[in-house]
Amino acid sequence: MDGANVWHLFRHVVLPNITPTMVTVWIVTFMYIWDSFLWPLVIMTDPGRQLVQIGIAALFNRSAFASAMSSQGHSSPSALS
Repeated sequence: MDGANVWHLFRHVVLPNITPTMVTVWIVTFMYIWDSFLWPLVIMTDPGRQLVQIGIAALFNRSAFASAMSSQGHSSPSALS
């Protein structure tokens, strides 16, 4: 593209070409991070053996964590306190 500056080339040539790749990377990264949260939440039965991701989620959102734990048949999430 004759006469185009660097930003024009980036916006009209480079960015449209890398967008599908970047979206794919974001989706795969999100799925990896979500899987490292969801699988331990589903499979762990002892609140004392929960992984760090679950513990951090419990710190930030104790009511949602309590409902998730009770739906799995755990007696009380107060053992984390």
